[in-house]
Formats: sequence, C-alpha cells, structure tokens
Amino acid sequence: MTRRTASLVLVVLGLSAGCARSAGPTVTQAAPTNEPVTATFTASPPATRLPTSASPTAAPTTLPTPDPLQRALDAPLSGNGYRIPLITRHATQHEAVLEFELDQPATGQLLVGAENGAKPPVVIPFDTTGGMFTASGLEANTSYRAAVALTAADGLTQPGFKDQAWGAVSFKTQPEDPSEFRVAVVGDSGFGQPETAQLGSLMATYAVDFTIHTGDLVYNLQDDPSPPAGFQTKLFAPFAALLRSAPFYPSLGNHDLEPAATWQGGPYALQAFPPFTDPNMPDVQAGQGGWYAFSQRGIQFVVLNSQVIFGYPGRTEETDWLAERLADPRFPTSIVVLHVPIYNAGYHILDSIPVRGSWGEMIAGADVPLVLAGHDHNYQRFDVAGRAYVISGGGSTHLYRVPGRDPNLVASARETHFVLLTFKATEIEIQAIDLNGQVLDEAHIPWGGWPASKSPSGDKVLVRAPASALGPRHP
Repeated sequence: MTRRTASLVLVVLGLSAGCARSAGPTVTQAAPTNEPVTATFTASPPATRLPTSASPTAAPTTLPTPDPLQRALDAPLSGNGYRIPLITRHATQHEAVLEFELDQPATGQLLVGAENGAKPPVVIPFDTTGGMFTASGLEANTSYRAAVALTAADGLTQPGFKDQAWGAVSFKTQPEDPSEFRVAVVGDSGFGQPETAQLGSLMATYAVDFTIHTGDLVYNLQDDPSPPAGFQTKLFAPFAALLRSAPFYPSLGNHDLEPAATWQGGPYALQAFPPFTDPNMPDVQAGQGGWYAFSQRGIQFVVLNSQVIFGYPGRTEETDWLAERLADPRFPTSIVVLHVPIYNAGYHILDSIPVRGSWGEMIAGADVPLVLAGHDHNYQRFDVAGRAYVISGGGSTHLYRVPGRDPNLVASARETHFVLLTFKATEIEIQAIDLNGQVLDEAHIPWGGWPASKSPSGDKVLVRAPASALGPRHP
C-alpha cells in the first residue's frame, strides 16, 4: 500500500501551551512569549487524508476500539468545566479551526472525527487551559464532530458547561467545487432571554453551514458576576444548539467593547473570540482590533469592527485593510459584515452617517452584493443601486420601531427574528424569519456567481424577484 506523509498542526493563541515529548514526531516548542505558539507533529499514516491518532504523551498511533471520540462523549463530567465551550470557528475543505477554554489547565485531547466513524479521528493533545486549534488533513465535503477528553487518574472525563455535558460539536468541511450553501444571521441578542434561546434552537433546525452574528453579543455585563459568566449565560447557553452544529463568526458591537465588557485588561469579546487567519488565506492577517476575513466557496466574507469609526483604536489600519480585502483579485465577490449599518431608518439612524462617510463609497465601488449589519433592534432591508443592505438586530425582544422614511428602504419589521441566506449559483436568497418560523420578508439578490466550470447549476440567467415591502409590524 502506498504511504503518504501528513501533518497535524496545533495552534494555540493567547494562552500558555505545552506538550509532552516522545521519541516519535519532532515537537518544536517556542520559548515563553506573548506571541502565538505553534507545535507541529509529523507522522506517516496509512494512505488516507485523516492523520492517525495520538495520545498526549506519544507519537500518533492507531487508537483501539471502541471509537475514542465516543469514549470521550461517554466519559463522566470533570470538576474542570468550560469557561468557553468547544465551538467551531471555521472550516475549509481540509482543515477546521476549533476553540475552547477550561476553568483551569488540564491534560487532555481534542478529537476530530468523521461522523460516519469510518476512519480514526484526528487527536490533538494539549496541556493547557485551551485556545484555538487547527485540525488538518480532513476530507472535503464531509460531516465531522469534535469533542474534548480530559485525562484523569482513573480514566477519561469530559469538561461540563454550567454543570451539564456540552457534548460534541458538528461541522461540515467545504466541497472542492462551489455549491449552494446556507447561512444564518442574527444580531443584538445578548440579554439572555428565553426567546433568544428559542430563536437559537429554531435556527439550528435549518441545517446552516455557518452562523454570522452582527454584534452586541452580550449586554449589561455590569449586572453579571464577570464578563465570562455573562457570556456563558447570555450567549453560549441561549445559542448552544446552534453553536454545536455549525461554525460561528461574530462581529463586535459597541456593547461588546464598553467598559463593563473589559476583563483582564481588554475587551472580553476579543479574548473569547480572538481573530483567526483562514488556512485558505494565510497571507491575510486578521486585525488585533477584531476585524478578519474568511472564504467560503470562493466568496470572501469581510468582518469589520465598526467601533473604530467611534474612537476605538485602529481606524486607519482597518480602513487600509478593508481596501486591500475588497481589491483582492482572488475574490471577485465579497460580503461585508459590521455592527453599525451603513444605511438605517431606525432609532440609531444618525450613527450610520459617519460609517457611510468612511466606508460607504469604498464598499459601493467593489463587487459587494450584500452588506450585513445590526445595531438597530429590528429588521430592515435597503436596495441601493442593486446592492442589498440588511439590518438584522432582532435577536431578542428588546425591539425598536423604524420611524424613518428612506427611499432605499424596501422592507422592515419590528420582530424577533433571524435572517436565512441561501447562496445559489447566480443569486442570494434572503429570508427574514420570526420566532414562529414565518417569513417576514423575502428577496433574491443577483451576484456574479461561481465560474461556469465550477457552477453547481446549468442555469446562468440572473434572476431577481421583485422586492416586497413590509412596514413596522408594531407601530
């Protein structure tokens, strides 16, 4: 049988890291520093895209049956729980970026395996509180699940979340060729309401490929014992079903960067969700102020921190970075995500003026068919020269009216909701969906589409449905 050489890369950001050494693969450990630490494990597994497994103290080897991932899920709860539960941050064709943080350091393994269990899982050993991990060598267009197992004196345990098992997270790697995919969009959800949990559970039933949050992840952190406790109660718990089923891409809102959200010298949102570099875009560095980009089936998603317009550090740096992103020839089409909208007819209408003045013309001059935002607690959709600007800020029951009159506003609703995006061969279908699963607004936005040789559909006709108009549901 032909043997191939594969590598398993572990990347830990912002946290101390360490690994036990063995006589197997070479482990390079950087000296203590504040910079990211990278350890590389190299082995020669069987002819498969999945590396063989490894224990925390040995070279990657074949693990015995039963399935080690299932053994981790069957293990009893540890006294060492999650501060940040295991979540998927990003998935490419052959890699996945996952994140978790424990209450205290521990020795254990992060296991990533195909849901069909046909091959041994990737096993990433750790001796730390956690961090951001990259699992390589995955199969394209394949469903995976991941779990964390901790090493105990009498066997394995698993970290709990709020004294309950968090269990496995699931994600699907991207296909080699572009194909239709779905995205859930929600914003301004962070009050910890039961309606938000109901909305999160509803969103999880749509089997989306990933979720975008348009900011204000958590409100009123001054009322919580600590920012980590507030994020657990108001973000991770309400969206548990969603976070366990697909990657999560947050944008930072003004409330995520206010003084009450500061912990250990910086915004807790940036500690909970440190910007990452897409393995498919290694040359595109994320900004330390919370802006980053990732690719999905040839489309670039550009996630901004709009608070730099209002005094948060990094305005010039982020603006230059945005110009570079929109000019990248590898991505003919980009989707922009930010918290404060460029167009708004609602309560925060004046806040959009400086954002539009700073970035509006740059975005309008690029191939950006869709801009996603939050900030106003409602749903709004604008059509400006064929480009859709959508506000999805209805992740709670704290809702605002839309009193403004803007000639570009074609739909609005004062409802708790999320937005479902379906990216098709030549159009983006937009649906605003309320707590009862009812569609509040629907539109079809043309976009450039995938290259003809890669298109999942033979239909090349640009189709645009008439925009429907909805007034405020509760005047």
